[in-house]
Amino acid sequence: MFRIAPGVLILLAGVALVGGAVWARTVGVVVVGLGLIANFPWLPYYPFWVLVLTAIDIFVIWALCAGTTRKTDVA
Repeated sequence: MFRIAPGVLILLAGVALVGGAVWARTVGVVVVGLGLIANFPWLPYYPFWVLVLTAIDIFVIWALCAGTTRKTDVA
């Protein structure tokens, strides 16, 4: 049961993220941040892949924090 609960939480957060829920963004940032930290012990063994995953994680955190509201300057 304790192994299924995090997966269910991430699934619910993903579904709620499509709806624009703020709590889902928070869960996403926390989960991706933990994944980012978990990559660092692998740096000596797989440096290229750790750097790729780090870049992807940073992009995902940026995308979650940026939100969906954008102001466009259309003339």
